[in-house]
Amino acid sequence: GGNACKRNSSSGNAIKNNITPAAAANKIESGKCHPRTPREQDELSLGKLIPAIIVSSLVSVASYASCDSIELAEDIVVATVRTILQLTFLAAMLSPLFRFVENQTNASPMVSTESKASNNTSNKGFWLKMREKTHKMVLRYSAPFLVLAYVFCFMLPLAAYEASSRTKLTLRPMNHSPLNNNIVLLIVIISLFTAVSTMGAIAIFAIIKPVPRYSPRHVIPLCGMLFNNALSFISLALDILFTELQSKQRETIELMICFGADAWTATRPSFRSVLASSLKPQINSMNVIGLVAIGMMTGQVLGGASPTRAARYQIIIMCLILGAGFIAVGMTAELIVLNSFDERGALRDDWIVDNDSLRVSQLISSLMVVSKVHTGLGSDEKSRISLQHLDGSDSSVIDVELSITDQITAKQPSDASPLLEVNLHGLFAMGNRRLVANFTIPTSGDIAILKGSSGIGKSVLLKEIAMMNSGLIPSSTSSISLSGRNREDFHPSEWRRRVLYLPQQGSSMLQGTPHSFLHFIDSSLNHKHAIQSPTVESVTTLTTNYIEAWGVQSSKLSQPWAKLSGGESQRVLLAIALSTRPHLILLDESTSALDLESKLKVEESLKKSAENGCAMVLITHDEEQISRLGTVNLSLNAVS
Repeated sequence: GGNACKRNSSSGNAIKNNITPAAAANKIESGKCHPRTPREQDELSLGKLIPAIIVSSLVSVASYASCDSIELAEDIVVATVRTILQLTFLAAMLSPLFRFVENQTNASPMVSTESKASNNTSNKGFWLKMREKTHKMVLRYSAPFLVLAYVFCFMLPLAAYEASSRTKLTLRPMNHSPLNNNIVLLIVIISLFTAVSTMGAIAIFAIIKPVPRYSPRHVIPLCGMLFNNALSFISLALDILFTELQSKQRETIELMICFGADAWTATRPSFRSVLASSLKPQINSMNVIGLVAIGMMTGQVLGGASPTRAARYQIIIMCLILGAGFIAVGMTAELIVLNSFDERGALRDDWIVDNDSLRVSQLISSLMVVSKVHTGLGSDEKSRISLQHLDGSDSSVIDVELSITDQITAKQPSDASPLLEVNLHGLFAMGNRRLVANFTIPTSGDIAILKGSSGIGKSVLLKEIAMMNSGLIPSSTSSISLSGRNREDFHPSEWRRRVLYLPQQGSSMLQGTPHSFLHFIDSSLNHKHAIQSPTVESVTTLTTNYIEAWGVQSSKLSQPWAKLSGGESQRVLLAIALSTRPHLILLDESTSALDLESKLKVEESLKKSAENGCAMVLITHDEEQISRLGTVNLSLNAVS
């Protein structure tokens, strides 16, 4: 009777699916209870993969013949083998997961009346019943946990590691945190998790709404597409961002910080560049989708879906990928910038080092021999540079001491604090030099001249005074004060507003015009840490007066920095610095590109500014300029 019912059911199914009863009987005899559906008939067998593999092999042979190089051919072979193995492994791993979830979904959570009756009459103990209920509950709720575990415990770490290891450079802060070596990986994990979980939740709960919501046929492929595209966005963004912070925009960012900007404000141009460049490929793809390429529609149409359904799915996916990319890149860039600055708000380009992490494909490839050769001084060794030789016990360290060779200054009251007092001891030049600098600038009208041979450490000293990244590791006894107030009592931005450092070639990489930079100065000076800041109108007026007195037309303020000559850009930037009215300005050869006539005009303005209360420390190699300007002469020399 049971077999007859099966035959009748099979005959009915055969009629519905246009299959003859004889064919249905043959399927039953072979152990198959259901006829093959059209989808099953369209499934690819392993034999059908052979032509595709032959195509890949022919490409390998052709590349060897055309390039006369075995490396490209080997890469193609390895990539083909890895593709076959990895996708086969993925199918083998997902198939039981899909079956388990579907079985738990199809199983009725309610217990039948017959089961209840039998349970009431049974003599099972209480604990046995509780164990059965617990077992059923575990099976019922384990399905969503398995799906989420696969997504966030397997896919997420692999995607994050791949994104962080693709870049040529990486970030390794040297602040003795246990997460230093993996800070980029941690940032990428947080960004990917936020981006994919947000866009995935929108897709699952607001758009697709599968039953159940944790359906692995929907969750895993969708999250996989989001992970794959987001990691590509992140790796591209990291490459651009690290290049900007280390070299391309470093001078511009440091100059903005010198004028009192915080890390967020100083890196906005770089952030915009990173965001636009990393999302551009996806935007371009969306512009041509449906015209040149049809994306994932190819797979759906081949799988039997209607073009309309496939197109709507493609629209959903493209928009979600764009959203995930925006969130992932934005979070990654912001967190990288936050960790690229030290506690004093100085950009630490020395923390950005070569990335020696192996990619996922290198880690799991059995055909690649990995050899890592470390040369030079690595980041871990750099972080171990300490101040253990500050007492002068190490003869290999060169001592660099500052001395006051001459001082011509007005007398100050005996109870008045000096304008600037420096007591600085520390190591620099990767621990090969020891700096000892103890001096004061007595009054606000002084112009101190800092002399010394090239490379002795003059710029290091001025950057350290300005709380910039100088490469100096100060001792615990070092101190710098302004008008009797310790530097540590100031917020870094407020200190830099009062003590302004102006590098020699500060405007060489600036974007925009001097006018746009003046508006930036206004926004950076008028933040919560600044007090009594000059307005943009007053700064613009003073800047115009200065440059016109120095022989530069006011129209130059509206021209791009790139179109100004070296002397013009140097005078315009110096005029902007004087117009912000700092208490002390540190000039690093800021008149080196000027002819004698222009230099004399600038010196006259510097003297007037000093008389009006702006003290200065000026690095110069011009002996005549030293004699014309200096009221305090400082000399930095190596001590044998």
